[in-house]
Amino acid sequence: MDQKELRLIESKCIQEEPPECTAACPIHIDVRTFIANVARGKWEEAWKILRKTMPF
Repeated sequence: MDQKELRLIESKCIQEEPPECTAACPIHIDVRTFIANVARGKWEEAWKILRKTMPF
């Protein structure tokens, strides 16, 4: 990806609209927060995000 493509993606992710990853998810998981928690090793918090929206 070049810088122009990255800026286009960034502009879509920092607006008030949900990020594309969340909007595209059929069950609308808060992917950003989930990944941020996983990256920080906050497994319980990440699991809570999944449990909140997953039907099973």
